Amino acid sequence: MNPTISTDRSGASQGAAAWSGVLALALGAFALIASEFMPVSLLTPIAADLHVSEGQAGQAISISGAFAVLTSLFVSALAGRLDRKILLLGLTVLMMVSGTIVAFAPNHVVFMLGRALIGVVIGGFWSMSAAVVMRLVPEQQVSRAMAIVNGGNALATVIAAPLGSYIAALVGWRWAFFCVVPVTAIALGWKLLSLPSMAVAPGAGSFNVARVAECAPLSCRSADTTIRPALGARPGCARPGRSAAVLREPPAGRPIAGARGPDPGGRR
Repeated sequence: MNPTISTDRSGASQGAAAWSGVLALALGAFALIASEFMPVSLLTPIAADLHVSEGQAGQAISISGAFAVLTSLFVSALAGRLDRKILLLGLTVLMMVSGTIVAFAPNHVVFMLGRALIGVVIGGFWSMSAAVVMRLVPEQQVSRAMAIVNGGNALATVIAAPLGSYIAALVGWRWAFFCVVPVTAIALGWKLLSLPSMAVAPGAGSFNVARVAECAPLSCRSADTTIRPALGARPGCARPGRSAAVLREPPAGRPIAGARGPDPGGRR
């Protein structure tokens, strides 16, 4: 059975928007991004404590990114029709486990394991955050809700590294990581109380993620005019709206960013 993402908006249309759930997601996003970027300012003490080079300590960022990419590709297929509230709560618990493992890691291997787990949470959360928000608020307020969620992301991006460095100077790098765990616990309880059940309805208003990825894997403006014709010639990919899901065709007469044409002097 092919994995699908439901676009059912019944939860948002039947009553008041679940703004408390949106704020809970924003807090979870803050804790998640803070955990992701925490090592940036702590490579030197981490390397010294775990007896590795600073380059090896820096791999903590690379491994979380790698697992985030892998998870985002397969989370829909693996989750299937699992209630998205349960999935979000599970990812939040996994974030707490990751922070605890990293904070008390006795060696570099265990430390990297904890960082891999946070990568799984990153990929899982961001791959479905927009779809979840769309089910929490009415359509006309989705952009505002997404701005709130991404506000938690932006705030953590700005303060995570300097705040982590400050805490590490006071009580050590391990406590800098562990300080995120209580914040995550608060987000967990908030999500548990505020998020409605979000069951995935089979076949209703859904699209096939695997098929779209197969037909149009890139979203790059510089590649629009070269990839789109090839997709049109490929069986099964030429149906209206298929490639339009991820590729944009520039308006007539509008040059493509990065493309070079003849200048007034006749040169190319």
